[in-house]
Amino acid sequence: MRTLAIATAALALGATGLAAVQGPATAGVPWQITVKTANTQVKLGDTFVVIGKVGPRHAAIGHKIVLQEKFKPTAPWKTQDATKVDTTGHYTLKDRPTVNTERKYRVVMPAISGHAKGISSTLDVKVYAWTKLYSLPNLNPRQMFPTASLNLNGATYPKSIVANSVAPASIEYNVNHKCTALRGTFGVSDSSETGGQATITAESDGTQIYTNTLSLGQTDFQRLPLASPLRLKFTAQSLVPGVAGLGGIGTPEALCVK
Repeated sequence: MRTLAIATAALALGATGLAAVQGPATAGVPWQITVKTANTQVKLGDTFVVIGKVGPRHAAIGHKIVLQEKFKPTAPWKTQDATKVDTTGHYTLKDRPTVNTERKYRVVMPAISGHAKGISSTLDVKVYAWTKLYSLPNLNPRQMFPTASLNLNGATYPKSIVANSVAPASIEYNVNHKCTALRGTFGVSDSSETGGQATITAESDGTQIYTNTLSLGQTDFQRLPLASPLRLKFTAQSLVPGVAGLGGIGTPEALCVK
């Protein structure tokens, strides 16, 4: 009997030790979080908004929920906004990106008694900013070059491009499939001769997206959509024989993500 009692006591002690190693029970089932956004492409300076709901609704009301972001796979998640779940179980969270990069977002609800931490699915978001072509390396310049300033119809446009000859002129830029729009003011340089005219074109991967013939004193501002091309090309051709019409683009910019 003495041996049996000792064995029973040892078994009980072992069970107690096991319970101590295992620790407390889990906090319960994780929060169920939905997440959605109206647009996964955002322009720098705009506010990125996500909305969703948390279940179970009654347990989630009034509890904290956060928006997290990271730039690359090895980076830690960083909290960008926090709010409380409203009385309908919904939430709205916001961020205003400051760099035009690709990044990921998720929504996290911390654990409370009865519910484990919940994590939403991940959103892949691209943030775009207007980038001056002047700041990019140019390719294959033929009588057309970047210039620190260009005068068109009496206005000065910084960081522009312009033809410097009546011969057919062109210049190219690689934008590496990262840009969705182009904007700039097309015109004939004020340094052209009186009566000068030029035809100016823009191409996206060899497809013409703009062409116009303009005279000295005329300008044409354009914002053109791009289908994420590798390359942009601009050309200018003086038209009136013996009269120099130097075509150019004032402050051309592309809307790009890094």
